[in-house]
Amino acid sequence: MPEPVSEAVSDAIAESGAEATPFPPSESSLPAGSDVEAMRRTIFGIPEPRPKPKPGAYGPFVLLGGAGFVAFIGAVIWALHAKPTGEVLAPLNIAVVALGSIGILCVASAVYFLLEKLAGRD
Repeated sequence: MPEPVSEAVSDAIAESGAEATPFPPSESSLPAGSDVEAMRRTIFGIPEPRPKPKPGAYGPFVLLGGAGFVAFIGAVIWALHAKPTGEVLAPLNIAVVALGSIGILCVASAVYFLLEKLAGRD
């Protein structure tokens, strides 16, 4: 019965006197100063990692979203506790709708820009 391929290969390597090395090469077999991670990224087509944003980079978006949320909730509470005047376009009604709209726009823009920042598109 013929030898299995792995035994035949190991016998051939032993006869030639060459040293069997594992693939991919271990870090100890690479020349000094070579960047193993860079080689792996190049071989396997892995993109370079994105730099991490600074910790304070999200603060303005969180503040904008928080202010918008507070404005929207304030408008809802104001609308629910307001005394009806009988007029549809009363200045108080317009102010409540404007405050609620501003709140919604602030939250929406904060979420949009925060997701843009997290996606890496500055």
